[in-house]
Amino acid sequence: MNKTYEFLPNHLSQEDTDYYTSMNKGFTATADCLKVTYESGESETYVIFKGNWTPYGMVRDCGDHYIRARYCGYERIDKDTLTVTEYVEDK
Repeated sequence: MNKTYEFLPNHLSQEDTDYYTSMNKGFTATADCLKVTYESGESETYVIFKGNWTPYGMVRDCGDHYIRARYCGYERIDKDTLTVTEYVEDK
């Protein structure tokens, strides 16, 4: 299935960022999001978090890349190119 990725900088308000941080103990929400659009036209928008690992259904900022935790494994998304590498370790 083909997907496209779009980085949404400062997508969340401070109130929303605080809410997502409070709901995810041990993780800090950024105001940034990652939008994944599938070839069907449906899309999902993920809040990007900072933390030590990536729980299922979350996207984590890892410095030069993001890690997206899916039910079948992890995806590594390069920040500069949004190139995706599937089935990687959560690093």
